[in-house]
Amino acid sequence: MNSKPAFLLLLIAVCATCSTQSLPASQEPTAYLTTTTSTTEAPPTTPDTAVPLNTTDPTPPTTARTTARRPRSTLPPTTTRPPLSDPPDAGLAPEQHAIDPDQLAKAVSSTVALHGRACGRSREGTGFAIHDGNYIATNGHVLYGIDDITVVTNDKQEFKGTIVAFDAVNDLAIVRIAGASLAPFSLGGTSPDGTLGAVMGWSGNVHDGFVPAPTPFRIDRPVVVRTFLEGGDERVERRAWLLAAEIEQGHSGAALLVLNTQAVDGGVGGAAKGVEETNTPAGESSPGHVIGVVWGQTRRPDSHTVYATRGDELVELLAGADLTTPVEVPDCR
Repeated sequence: MNSKPAFLLLLIAVCATCSTQSLPASQEPTAYLTTTTSTTEAPPTTPDTAVPLNTTDPTPPTTARTTARRPRSTLPPTTTRPPLSDPPDAGLAPEQHAIDPDQLAKAVSSTVALHGRACGRSREGTGFAIHDGNYIATNGHVLYGIDDITVVTNDKQEFKGTIVAFDAVNDLAIVRIAGASLAPFSLGGTSPDGTLGAVMGWSGNVHDGFVPAPTPFRIDRPVVVRTFLEGGDERVERRAWLLAAEIEQGHSGAALLVLNTQAVDGGVGGAAKGVEETNTPAGESSPGHVIGVVWGQTRRPDSHTVYATRGDELVELLAGADLTTPVEVPDCR
């Protein structure tokens, strides 16, 4: 756990006046903003809204940018943590991700696009290889109500996926794709404020094809988000990263890739019950280290503020899962 204080964000459906609570020093201050968890209906127009990043088809994404993009930041990383703004604003996305081309190419080869029919529409998201390379991590909300899952690799191979682990609270899921044998990422740990890396997202759709689209990010700080579960009114807390990044629809489930030297506090592969630990160690054969999974962004115009579940939550899901047995996921609501 980062020794610096984290922050607790409350994401609610309606927020007429956003404010910061005053809490005892032993607790984490809370900021408020609004959110929607719908992936099939037209999103609300409330400016300060965190939204999922999977896409639905045939209706064009209504969250596509219609205005000129904000300029990206050229400031170097910093360990100085200013007060959390209200609503939170991570600032401008960085211009560089600090990942060398060879490492980035390896990482792209271990990331995938996922698609399938869900709730009467086509849905697309992003994922990445973990464990022994035959398992894909992604967002839980990408898979809600999905019928059959198709996983597309960078070399255009397609695999049928089976959901073998699901965590609604942290918006995580694990999909098995037998025979893929992709190089798996190492997982978990933390990184200091200002760390640069790449969001390993994919763009496109089932009709036009998918292409990897990595984009730079910068860690603003660790936070705890209070939000609603997908399609329901149950409120949960989610340990997350507050990021500055310029991302797009379809990046739900994308890995936060950092240099191996930037991950601290013990990133691991994570063993699972019933499956031998064969995770590729950090080194020349590794596609890199992942410290989080992207799940949403604010809807404020031209904002680069992004949220990602922390990698340690994925490590725990992987360690506690029986990866040999399919699991059910919530249906359409």
